[in-house]
Amino acid sequence: MKTIFFPFLLLLAIIVFSSLSSDKKVEVKKLGIEDAINKGLIRAVVKGKGGHGGECINLNIISIASVDTTIYVEAGRRLNSEDSTIQDILVVKEIPIFVKAGEEKNINIYGFCCQASNHSPSTNEKFDIGHMADSGLVKLAQFLSKNPFEDGIMQNAVWVISDNHPLSSVGSSDASKRKELRKLHNILATIKHLPIDFSWYSLTFKSDTARLFSGVPDSLYGDIEYSIWKNSSVSLTLSDSIGHVVKRFFSNKPQNPEKYTYEIKTSVFGYPKGKYFVRLFANDQMKLEKTVEL
Repeated sequence: MKTIFFPFLLLLAIIVFSSLSSDKKVEVKKLGIEDAINKGLIRAVVKGKGGHGGECINLNIISIASVDTTIYVEAGRRLNSEDSTIQDILVVKEIPIFVKAGEEKNINIYGFCCQASNHSPSTNEKFDIGHMADSGLVKLAQFLSKNPFEDGIMQNAVWVISDNHPLSSVGSSDASKRKELRKLHNILATIKHLPIDFSWYSLTFKSDTARLFSGVPDSLYGDIEYSIWKNSSVSLTLSDSIGHVVKRFFSNKPQNPEKYTYEIKTSVFGYPKGKYFVRLFANDQMKLEKTVEL
C-alpha cells in the first residue's frame, strides 16, 4: 500500500506545482532604444523634420546584430537637440520597431517641444537619443500615448509640465471638446499637485510671431453649471479682485426651478493680470463663485 501511496502523492504535488507555475505571469522587459544602442545592437541617427510637434523627428536605425530584434522608442523619452538654442522633443507615442539582422529603417517619431523658449527645430536638425524625461513628463507622455488628443492640445499639455505654463492653456473654445479634456485635466492636476476644480475654464492666447507662446490671454471659455430651487431673478458676472464688475453675462434673468448650464465665451484681452471671479446671484444673493486667473 505504501509503495502505491507515495508515487500518488508525488504525482499530485507535481500537478499542483505545475498549475501554480502556469498561473504566474512572467513580465517580459522591453528593449528600449537606448539599451539597444549601448548593447551594440543598433546604430541610430536622429534628425528633425522641421517643426516642433507631431511627426517632427526622423529616426534612422541600422541593425548591427546577428538576430532579428524588436526595439521600443518609449513614450517619455526626451530627444536632446545638439544645438542648445533649439528645442528638445518629448516622445509621446511609444513605437515598437522590428528590425531584421543587418536591416536599415527610417521611422517617424511623434513628439512635442518641451522647451518653449527655445527655437523650433529646422529640417535635418541634429538630436541625440537622449534619455527618459523627469517623472512628470514621463507620466504625461505615457498617458498621451494611450489617450491622444489634437496636436495643439497635447503641445500645451507638455508645456504645462515642462515650462510651467498655466493649466488654463489646455482647453478649447468647443464645449463638447472641453468635456473630453477632463481626463487630461485630471492627470495634469495630479502631476502639478493642484485641485481638480481649476479645470472648469480655459484660455486662448494671442499669437506672437517672435515666440511659440505669448502668455497674453485673449479669450475665456468655460461652462457654469448651477441649480435654481425656486423662481428667481438670476445674474452672472465677472469681477476683478477688488469686486469691480468687468463683464455682465446676463442680469436679473427670470428662471424657474431647474438645472442650468451657461457657456461662457468672452474676450479678456487687455485685462490686467490677476485673479477674477465668475459669480452667480439669485435674488441678489451670491449662490456660486468660480475663480479665473489671467
